[in-house]
Order: sequence, then C-alpha cells, then structure tokens
Amino acid sequence: MCFGPCPAFTLTVQEDGQAHYNGRANVKFMGDHTAIWPESHLNTLAQTAFELRLDQKVGNYDNPMVTDLPTTRLTFGRFEVMDRIKGPNLERLYTAIDSLIRVTVWTPDSNPKQ
Repeated sequence: MCFGPCPAFTLTVQEDGQAHYNGRANVKFMGDHTAIWPESHLNTLAQTAFELRLDQKVGNYDNPMVTDLPTTRLTFGRFEVMDRIKGPNLERLYTAIDSLIRVTVWTPDSNPKQ
C-alpha cells in the first residue's frame, strides 16, 4: 500500500470478459465491483500488450533498498511484471486499463469477498 496519494486497486478480468474491481484508496470506485467487459475492451488491451512487446518485459523491477515507492503488479495471461523501480515503459497499457476502468459501468458487489 502506498502511503501517499497513489491509487490502490486490484482489477481482474477473465477471458470471457467478467471483470472484478476492488478499489482500496485514492480511486473513484471504492470497494468491490463487477462488470462484463466487451470483446472490444479485451482486444484493446491485447493489442496494446502485443505492440509493447509485453512478452519481452516480464520480470521483477525492484530495489529493496528504496522505500515507499508505488508498485504496479501486472499479470496478463502468462506474463507478469512487478514494477517498483526502473521497470519497462508500459504507460500505454496502464493508460488503456485506466481508461477502460473509467468508462465501465461498475455494479457494487453485494457479496464482497473477505
């Protein structure tokens, strides 16, 4: 968790478009929410990941000697990137994800996961 104003959330999107969002701090949608993402959303993310060559950027980018930095953890299919310091430039992908989160009509989850 970031101790500053950085957004803290988890987004999980299944191959069939089922999306689960959990906003924890400094985000518009707080708590558990669900939605169905259309194929166009999934294709946008897949195309962006392909263009950025995500497959060549997997790994942990960290320095445990540096404290209180925001961390971005991305799992996209079988590709995983943990970026805390000096990670690959995936800003286009992060921006696409943020944009899709903003335009999604989220339904608050009436049965939040504990």
